[in-house]
Amino acid sequence: VSTVKGGCESTNLVAVSATPLTPFAQWQVQYFGSTTNPAAAADVDTYGTGQNNQFKYVAGLDPTNPASVFVLDIARVSNQPDQFDLRFNPVVAGRTYTPKFSTDLTGGVWTQLTGYADPVTNGNQVTITDLNAAESNKFYRINISSP
Repeated sequence: VSTVKGGCESTNLVAVSATPLTPFAQWQVQYFGSTTNPAAAADVDTYGTGQNNQFKYVAGLDPTNPASVFVLDIARVSNQPDQFDLRFNPVVAGRTYTPKFSTDLTGGVWTQLTGYADPVTNGNQVTITDLNAAESNKFYRINISSP
């Protein structure tokens, strides 16, 4: 590496190499100053929210703010016994949110929810209405993926 100014070139500097950081490592540096900070480890849940650093990275949350958590609220639609509203937030640009359900938590099988009303967005909250929630046991979750 050398520099050129006014037609004069400097002497060559010693060559160096660098390895680009992964997106998760960049996130660790942004929030924790380095990838080796113990608080930056993927499995750390500093505030006991049940959402560790790996989840907070994928969800686009701030791990240094105890109020920065992903919330899913499920409520029966009034006067509609076979419908549930799934309200979740925050919704972060660049993420994909996929609603899933299971009727048996012991089997580990989650199926993508279909047959729901178009999502309604209010600020950084989205509401999806499951129009076919007739099962006596129906459990929901939102899968989040990042680019």
